[in-house]
Amino acid sequence: MPEEPSTVRPQEEPEIQLVSHVQEISSPKRSEEQLQLDIEMMMQKLRSLWDAGIQVTFGHICPPASTDRITAMTTFELLLHMHHLNIVLLRQSLRICPPTLPREPVIIHPGQ
Repeated sequence: MPEEPSTVRPQEEPEIQLVSHVQEISSPKRSEEQLQLDIEMMMQKLRSLWDAGIQVTFGHICPPASTDRITAMTTFELLLHMHHLNIVLLRQSLRICPPTLPREPVIIHPGQ
């Protein structure tokens, strides 16, 4: 007689591992003061990276080992939103020199 599909055998139970090094993620509801502080800190980090000619990736802003990647991503999204979701405007408003151009620059024509 076949077993019911809903029956789970003990050896099939998923293995649950507790990770001790992960710290509590910052509350998504940060205060206005904390948001402003986070944005200012991120702008300083972006300035130093761009001034050094480094092409910025999310890994530069929030290293893979970081336990607070959600806060970093929401801060970066807010920073882009404040500058009209345009990384070029963000660089201009922060008075940052753009990094060196890639070998094959992408040219965006108006109206496309």
